[in-house]
Amino acid sequence: LVSMNARLSPIGCALSKATLSGNCEALVDDFADCTKIMALLVSAGKASVEDLLSLAHRDQTGRLHGAELDAVLEENGRILSQVL
Repeated sequence: LVSMNARLSPIGCALSKATLSGNCEALVDDFADCTKIMALLVSAGKASVEDLLSLAHRDQTGRLHGAELDAVLEENGRILSQVL
């Protein structure tokens, strides 16, 4: 987690303090929208910045609820799966 955070912090996607302290629920929450995973792939040269920008980010998903949020997260997962 520390190694991942070292790649994510400089681009403004740091892991939460709770995740870094070992909280599993926080870990799931940190990675739920797929953006941190995609950011790690970008930093490793396995995905493009365009791939990352195609995802809905926290500032967009934070105001969604229910089926609308589920649909956006599912689309993010679909995009991530295509990249993988």
